[in-house]
Order: sequence, then C-alpha cells, then structure tokens
Amino acid sequence: MKRFTLLMIFYLWLLMISACGNPKVEEKPNPCEGVNCNGHGICVVNNEEPSCICKEGYEAKGLKCIRVDAGTSEDVYSQDNESDADEGGSNDVNINESEDTSRQEDTQLSDYEIYNDVNGCINKCKYGTRMCESETRWKDCVDKDYDGCFEWGDIHNCPNNSVCKDGYCDCGNNYKDCNGYEYDGCEANVMEDINNCGKCSNICLVDNGKSLCDNGKCAIKECNPGWADCNNDYADGCETNLFDDKDNCSFCGNKCGDDGYCSSGKCYCNYGFANCNNTLADGCETRTLSDNNNCGTCGNKCGQHSKCIYGECVCDSDWGDCNNDKTDGCESDLTNDNNNCGACKNKCGKNAYCSQSQCKCNDLWGNCNMDWYDGCEQPLKDDNNNCGVCNFKCGPNAICNNGKCECTYGYGNCNGDWSDGCETDLLHNNSNCGSCFSGCNYKAWCNNGQCVCEWNFGNCNGTWSDGCETDMNTSNIHCGACNNPCGQNAYCNMGQCKCYDCYANCDQWPGCETEICYNNYNCGSCNYACPSDMYCSYKNCTK
Repeated sequence: MKRFTLLMIFYLWLLMISACGNPKVEEKPNPCEGVNCNGHGICVVNNEEPSCICKEGYEAKGLKCIRVDAGTSEDVYSQDNESDADEGGSNDVNINESEDTSRQEDTQLSDYEIYNDVNGCINKCKYGTRMCESETRWKDCVDKDYDGCFEWGDIHNCPNNSVCKDGYCDCGNNYKDCNGYEYDGCEANVMEDINNCGKCSNICLVDNGKSLCDNGKCAIKECNPGWADCNNDYADGCETNLFDDKDNCSFCGNKCGDDGYCSSGKCYCNYGFANCNNTLADGCETRTLSDNNNCGTCGNKCGQHSKCIYGECVCDSDWGDCNNDKTDGCESDLTNDNNNCGACKNKCGKNAYCSQSQCKCNDLWGNCNMDWYDGCEQPLKDDNNNCGVCNFKCGPNAICNNGKCECTYGYGNCNGDWSDGCETDLLHNNSNCGSCFSGCNYKAWCNNGQCVCEWNFGNCNGTWSDGCETDMNTSNIHCGACNNPCGQNAYCNMGQCKCYDCYANCDQWPGCETEICYNNYNCGSCNYACPSDMYCSYKNCTK
C-alpha cells in the first residue's frame, strides 16, 4: 500500500513538472498556487520562493504545517495525510506500515524527503533548511528552477550590525532591528540610543532636562537652567525648580527653613515672619505679627498694657499711649480719666465725668451741642425745650418740672406725644373726661372734668364704660333714681312708682302690698273700712 501511494504521488509530481516546463507558458506561475500548508497556516513568497507561516502549535516542514509535538518522520507524514484527508480527499496511506520507525533525520531521509526526491534529487539539500555561508552571509534550500529538485540557492548578506547563526541573521548583543526595515538591518544600538534604550521603543525622556542612554539604561544628561535632579531619580527627571523650592533654593540642599520661601533663587521670609537671630538653620523663627519683643520688625518691643497684633503694638482694652512714648507702653487708664476718656486727649469738660471709658453728664445736665470740650452745658431740669434730655420739648399746655414734662390743669397728653404737648381738654372732652381715656359714653357728658348723666338717665352700675345705662323713667328697680325699686304690684312711670289697679302702698315701704278692691278694711284706698253691715265690692262699700 505504501509503495502504491508513493507511485501515485510520483506520477502527480511528474505531471506538475511537465506543466511547469511547458515552453508555451510565458509567465511563471505563482509559487504559492496550490499550497495550503495543511490548513494550519498560510503560504507566502520570499525571494520567489513559497514558504508556510504556521499558526500557534505548528511548525513549518517544507510547505506543510506540522504539530510541534510530532515525533518521528512517520508521525509527520501521518499528520500531513490526516490534514489532506480533512480537506475533503480520501487517503489510503498508512504510515504504520513503515518498516523502519527509528530512522533519525540527521542520518537518513524521511518519507517526506523521499517524496521530494523521487526524481533522483536525493542528497542535494533538504527543502526549507538554511545554512551560514560565512559570518555575515547565508543561503537556503529551494527549488530555484521549479524542476522538483532542491538545491542551495543564492547567497544573501546579513543586514547591518547582524551575524549569521544557524542559517539565520541575528542582531549583535548591543543592536536591535527596532524599525522593522530589512534594508538598514539592526540599526539601533540599544546601549546608547535614547529612542531605543535597552530595548526597542524605550524612549528616554527627562522633564526639564536632556537625557542619555547609558549602557542600556536611561539617565539624565543635564538639566535645563533653573532646574536640578536633587533626588537623583531619573523617573521624575529634573524635578526641582531652584528658583522657588524652599528646600533647594539656588542649589540642591540649600533650605530656606521654616516659614521661609524661595524666590528667584533667594531665600525670603513669609509675610509676618523674620529671621531675627540671623540664623537660617531655624529659618524665619520670629512671628513678627504677634511677638511683643519683635513687633512688625526685629527688636521693636511693646511696653506695658500692650501687645503685638498684626505687626503693630496695640494697647490693651481701656488703656492708651497718650504721651506717645513707647518706652512706658500704654500708661493712661481710659476708663476714668477725664482728660483721656475712652481715647487719648478726649476731655469730658464741665458738669461731666468719665465712667467706663465714656463721658457722662452730671444729673440733669446735658451735652446738647455734642461738644465735650465745653462739657455738659445745658441744664435739663426746667427747660421746656430740653426737658430731661437734650432737645426734648414739652409742647403746648405743658411745663418742664425737675426734668419731666407735666400738663397744666385741665389738660392731658392723651396721645403720648409731647411734640404737641398736652393736646386734650380734660374738662369738657366726653372721651377723656377728667383724665385720658376716661369716656362718659352713653347718655352722659363731661362737665368740668366729671361725667354727668342726661335727665332721667343714671349710671346705676357705677362704671362709665357703658355710660348712663339706666332709664330711670321706666326702670322698676331704678325708678326716678338709682336703686329706687318700685316693689311688688307696682311699676315705674315717668320716674315715679305707681300701683297696679286694686293695689295700694299702705305702709310706705316699696311695693303695693295692700289689695283695695275687695278689702273691707282698705276698700278703694288705704285704711278706708266699710261699716259692719257692709262689704267692699270693687273699691266700694256695699250692703
């Protein structure tokens, strides 16, 4: 079966050669035509030669892709035929029928080589192999003339900065092909190329400076003016600005100290701080905004009753530097000094005194012109235009008495406004009779400061809020006068109590207690008795 298969393959190969040698064909065929790399790769043409680029897990064996873990040549041939069978054709070749399974590739030809050498081309070269011609030159095994036999092809030069090793060009230790172009070979010296330092595309960049590639490692060549690499770390470049870095001012390690800053490469103190001991080791150690011994500037001391605030000596509350002498501090007590009351040179003047830092007038005196120079010049005791306080006027019908406005007789300040004085006549005003808000109200009028009821009306409940509420002409309990009741069997008419018919008031007490229509002892009137032989019938004695 194996011999039959080989014969069939040889026959097909002869047909391919005869077709390639047809003198009528004007153009060379595509070297990759019909080459499918067993379905595990793609065919490419290199120097007019086909070759396979295999997928992961396979390697090129001639124009076929064979699994990497394939062992003997029989295994290789078996996998090739299995691949061909997978592509749709039947294959009856059984590799297991091989008589010699222990042949090695370096001493004997494989079945694949026999397949390629059936035309008597054995031992020329093995297809797909390469070999070094010299240290910088190489050649490979190809079928240059498409006659089915494989021979060593043209000699090729290795690219720049590369050497031949096992038939392949390899870059030297210090060189790499970083741009991917064959014409310039291994163009990059990775030991000193700042764009390919140590490896391809590793670009050396330095912030605020220039870089170099030193033995395959990026390093800082130099820093731009005003910048420095103070931490000796390439990763952050020239990280230090020597113009404004307080810890590296002008040069690395030059510290301005606490509360200092660097500007244009020189150390300065922050606002409110100073280097009063002239030592940079502790920086700007003095807080001139609050240091009583160095207030505002070094050596400026604040005296007694004062402290340093925002760089100036400020007197404590209620104290003043009224003599302008810093040596004795704030010597004046502003709380009770009549000549320096509340502030230096503020005099209280006559009829005045200083209390709690304010000038105050003596009782019933006022500073009405607002000038403490002449003190409290205005008496407030009896001045109608300045009564009790400055500019307080009592108004009409009023006088100032001991610092208070008072109304003259018969007038009242019922609206509470002294600007119009005592505007209300209390002697005749029904709403303010005798005093403010005392109204006479219903059926009443004000007479000389007293409420008086109209005729036949009376204020019988004692309150003027409802005025003269009682009509004494008709009231049975206030008939003719308050609290004058008419009593039983009686009524009030025109301010007089009258008895109902058949009744009379025989005992002179309120009420008509005596029946006189049928009373034999009071018949028709009180104490009129009928004779013994008569009786009383509707106010008359009858027999």
